[in-house]
Amino acid sequence: MSKWFSSISGLRTVPPLSPGPFPPQGGQGEKSKLPSPLAGEGPGKGGKAAISLLLLLLVSITQVQANDIPQRVVSMNLCTDQLALMLAKTGQLKAVTWMAQDPSMSVMAEQARQLPAHRGTAEEVYSLSSDLVLTGTYTNQATLDMLKHLGRRVVAIPPAFSFADIRKNMQQVGDVLGQSVLAAELVAAFDKHLSRVKISSDKKNILDSKRLSATSYGANLYMQGANSLEKDMVESAGFAHYGTQSQLGDYGGRVSLEQLVMSPPDVLLMSNYQQHEVRAYQHLVHPALDKLVPARQRADTQPRNWTCGTPLVLETVAKLAELRKKLEGGNNMDVVDEAVRQ
Repeated sequence: MSKWFSSISGLRTVPPLSPGPFPPQGGQGEKSKLPSPLAGEGPGKGGKAAISLLLLLLVSITQVQANDIPQRVVSMNLCTDQLALMLAKTGQLKAVTWMAQDPSMSVMAEQARQLPAHRGTAEEVYSLSSDLVLTGTYTNQATLDMLKHLGRRVVAIPPAFSFADIRKNMQQVGDVLGQSVLAAELVAAFDKHLSRVKISSDKKNILDSKRLSATSYGANLYMQGANSLEKDMVESAGFAHYGTQSQLGDYGGRVSLEQLVMSPPDVLLMSNYQQHEVRAYQHLVHPALDKLVPARQRADTQPRNWTCGTPLVLETVAKLAELRKKLEGGNNMDVVDEAVRQ
């Protein structure tokens, strides 16, 4: 895990609670009807009573807002598992899915193993007495309907198809957990470190309009399209996105091996799942593809870093940028060197 992320995720600051929306007294340019000691209007008995009432309202609203912050959060989705692990204050997150504890799928498996895990049934989640259930938009709807019927608050977070979605989802999870400040800090750190890699990529685009292309080639010949987190990742590292170039549409599709051999990408993003001789990935060891995209043009990108939209996608962006440097001979890549080291 990146040093920059580890340092900032160690922060566990609870944001100050807002006193609530109070409209200004009177219209523009009109003096407030409440007496102001700062303005030299010594408050009389009526003024003191008004100020006391205002302070009482402030305290009451602050208490209501504090009560709205969930104290027993359960996550039902691998991606919300990891966002909650990054953002929840100590003791706030009570359980995650079993997938979050699997290091082949989760970048935060070690942290997740400190918590109970569940298999995603309504009975399990209900028994955990949660006051907030975090889930994805594709979680079994019948399960979510049952939890809502039983009085559980459910917040669904959509998948991230872009860096903009990562920012939005981090902030949304931070807001519902009462950790808006920490979420904003993580978003700012994400943007700062992403910009270090993109500086060099922008220079390359100016100097050379013909970029190397990169893509994953997933299970059962599937490739990502233009509306994908993969596109943002490879383009930020200075590559052209092969699926976009090939006009596979927004969400991609199947590309036969014959089609790929006719016009192969320069770089393939490889998956750790492919180490287990799964038949769905056998196309990646075909002799023709081995010849056209040899080992030195294959990036071991650890999909667990980017299956979910979290700040850890930067691990993959930096790795891809480093590979591009090697393939292009190291021209104009000093900034990437610095970004990869940090």
